[in-house]
Amino acid sequence: MSLVSDAVRQSPARGALSVRLSPYVVFVGTSVLCFLRLPSAARQTLWAEDGTRFTSDAVNAGARAVFDPFGGYLHVVSRLLAWFTTSLVSFPRYALVLNALACLVTGVFAAVVFSASAFAIRSPWLRAWLAVLTVLLPVVGQEVVGSVANLHWFFLWGAFWVLLNRPASRGGAVAATGFLLAATLSEIQTALLLPVAVLVGVRAVRRGEGVPARLVAFGLGLSAQLVATLAVPRVNHRAWVGVVNLAQDAARQVLMPLWSGNELVLRSWLSGGGWWPAVACGLPVLFAGGYLAARAGRASRLLAAALLLLALVAFTTAVSLNATREVALAKGGSVSQEVFLSRYGVVPQLALLAVVALAAQVALDRRDRVVAAASGVLLVALLVPGLLSFHVPTNRRDPANDWPSQSASAARTCRADGAPSVALQVSPDRRWKLTVPCRRVVTTHGWTMWPGHG
Repeated sequence: MSLVSDAVRQSPARGALSVRLSPYVVFVGTSVLCFLRLPSAARQTLWAEDGTRFTSDAVNAGARAVFDPFGGYLHVVSRLLAWFTTSLVSFPRYALVLNALACLVTGVFAAVVFSASAFAIRSPWLRAWLAVLTVLLPVVGQEVVGSVANLHWFFLWGAFWVLLNRPASRGGAVAATGFLLAATLSEIQTALLLPVAVLVGVRAVRRGEGVPARLVAFGLGLSAQLVATLAVPRVNHRAWVGVVNLAQDAARQVLMPLWSGNELVLRSWLSGGGWWPAVACGLPVLFAGGYLAARAGRASRLLAAALLLLALVAFTTAVSLNATREVALAKGGSVSQEVFLSRYGVVPQLALLAVVALAAQVALDRRDRVVAAASGVLLVALLVPGLLSFHVPTNRRDPANDWPSQSASAARTCRADGAPSVALQVSPDRRWKLTVPCRRVVTTHGWTMWPGHG
């Protein structure tokens, strides 16, 4: 038994419906969708920290790098994937295999959300819709899809549901414990969920169950992150952009991309209609929230409030603690400025869409046929932008950074010059490079589990 089987048991759906929409089907389907979202040329490139940090450190330090902090916190799962890749496959295959592994883990996240949300969203179709959006959101295709460096956003999203889900079996409890330990060791922003963990723990103690093992794992992981961030503090330029500018940035990065699909359309909307398109794009969430406030029970209303708060806090924290061009855009205040679909919108968008799915579930439970039918149309419509922007036209992975071609060129350079190391280029631009020992470039086999072998 596991967390995923717990979800099927908790759901009232039976028979063929349960089989067709099992967590395992969700895992396979979303993993494949994730990989297909990467343009064929992009599958052979490495993205930013995937190359310059995780792959580089795995090549040069091996397993010793798994618990090395970077940017002020631990990235254990991302580093494990890089170490696994560089240990078991030959150098020219690093990019393809690491991208594929990132998509497999993304499929795990989708299956976890499908499973853990069953306590609140009982319809497997609604949960499948929410799970598919993990890979189909337009903003995901920009710089998150197939990137181990950006898996941490999905850890934050999955941890929210796993904390709230009460496993129905010992196997499910073990799976939830393992997931939360991995999440907290890979994403320091899971600390934002500490109030949720405390409330879950208090309720468990009041029921006489003691502190659940998954909460112990959650606490241990966050404690390790605290030690890491104190030992290697994050170097950044914190910037509070103001409430008005933050609201503008949220409209540009969270609400409007739900419908625009890509930044080319988004830019035209901002140039032609100002901020009115943002208001229109937010109406479905406003409708869902209003319906839940009026018709849902206390538990569903509290969950909706928690999702809205998660969207707000996750976006505010990400933007305010990072000196990025999103901050600069917000300070500028001109709707004609360059628009960039940022990874900071992923968790807020998923949280808002979960509110819509929750409202649809309440409509089904109450047999509000008109609202349920309208919700169905809305849910299908929300898939369209992702489908139309399946391959993002402005994807920032440069095909010129083709890893196999660079590997062949680097091997020739190493053999001809006898240099100890060589630099290779990764996306998104010329600033991102990694330097690897020539002994790794010219090796013809993949088994190099420890530095110095091969």
